[in-house]
Amino acid sequence: FIVTRNGANHFEQAKPFMDANIPLWIDKPIALNSEDVNSLCEYADKHGAKLLGGSTLKDSAEMEELKNKLSAFETLGYFSLSYCSSVGNPNGGISFYSIHMTELAYYLFGDDNLESLSVSCNDKPVVSLFNYRGGLTLSLAMASGAYQLTYAAAGCNEYAAGCMTCSDCYSRALEHVVEVIEGKRSALTKEEFTIPVKLMELVEEASETPGKIIYYNK
Repeated sequence: FIVTRNGANHFEQAKPFMDANIPLWIDKPIALNSEDVNSLCEYADKHGAKLLGGSTLKDSAEMEELKNKLSAFETLGYFSLSYCSSVGNPNGGISFYSIHMTELAYYLFGDDNLESLSVSCNDKPVVSLFNYRGGLTLSLAMASGAYQLTYAAAGCNEYAAGCMTCSDCYSRALEHVVEVIEGKRSALTKEEFTIPVKLMELVEEASETPGKIIYYNK
C-alpha cells in the first residue's frame, strides 16, 4: 500500500514492488499527469504487477446504487455532484481533490460521449461543467468543508437527489484487494487509471482560464 500524499512520487515509490511482482494499492491521485500514470501502468504490465487504488469513493455501496439509479433514467439531462475542495493543497493543488470527482465522473458516465469541459473558479468553490454528446451536462462542484457527497439528477419527468457518506468505501476497497490477490477478481484496467487522471489534468488546465471551453480528445 502506497499512501503517501503526493502523486508526483508514486511511480518511483512503486517501482521496487512492481519489480518484485507484488500487487499494489496506490492512494489518490495515482499520478499528477497522464504521462506519469501511463508510464506506471506500462511498467506494471511489463512486470506482471497488479494495480489497484485511487479514490475509494467509487467502491462504496452507495455509489454503486447511484450508478444503477441513473442508468434506469429514461433520459438524463443534468447531474450534479458536490464534494470537498483543496485548491491550494501542497500535494498537487486542485488535483488533490478533483481526482475524486473525475474518477466518479468516469465511473458513472465513462468518457465515450464526453465532448468538452469548462471550469468556473472563484478560488472557492470550483465548479467543473462536463458536456456530453446526447445532451447530458455534468456539474462537479468542489467546496471547502463539504465532506459529504451530495447529488441531484434531472431527466424527463424524473428526479433524484441525496446525500452520501460512502462510509463503507475503505472496507469495500480492501475486499477488492483481497479478491484480486486470491484471483477471484480483476485488478483495475489501464483505462480505469489513466482516464480519470487525464480528466483531472483538463480540470486543472481549465481552472487556469475560467470559462474557457476545452474539447476532450480521447
